[in-house]
Amino acid sequence: MMKKEKKSKKPAKKKNSKKKNGKKKEILKTGNSHKVKPAADSKSRKDLKQALAEITAQYQLIEDLPRFYGGEIPLYISETSALRVIGGTPGLNLTAIATALGVSKSAVSKSTGKLMEKGLITKERALREVIFNLSGEGQILYDRMNHDEKLLFKGLDTYLKTLSPDDEKAVSDFLDHIHLELKKAVNKLREPLEDIDEK
Repeated sequence: MMKKEKKSKKPAKKKNSKKKNGKKKEILKTGNSHKVKPAADSKSRKDLKQALAEITAQYQLIEDLPRFYGGEIPLYISETSALRVIGGTPGLNLTAIATALGVSKSAVSKSTGKLMEKGLITKERALREVIFNLSGEGQILYDRMNHDEKLLFKGLDTYLKTLSPDDEKAVSDFLDHIHLELKKAVNKLREPLEDIDEK
């Protein structure tokens, strides 16, 4: 009788071991699936960085291409930027325009020189400084410029209006963080140049 009881217990132990093995396989499977997820996450991060790079490239192309604003005079970004500042605040000097644009006075000098050659701005001496204003043709082009810029980005503006306030904030926070990190990268790239200048 005792032998029979022992024999009957052995199959029961085997069944339990099979259940345990089954559980182990499930744990291993779930463990493997967790290992795969980071690869997918890293791929999505790579795709996101690529998307940001492509957006930047497209925007840079928009900035580099000349504008005509319904006329035959090509205007590049440095010229349109200076024209926008002069049109928005007449009577500024070279230093004030440079400060408004965040560029050097020599860069503004080149831009204003080109705008004068194209007959879009005037230069006159007021007290001890030289100030700039729009010419008649420059005023017409300035008004057209603001109108055309709105049309150029109409599709983007329409899409942005579809975002909820929460989504808009999330996108804004995301872009602010990206801007900060890119600024840090630029500063790192400038460090070797600063070392060369010091030498």
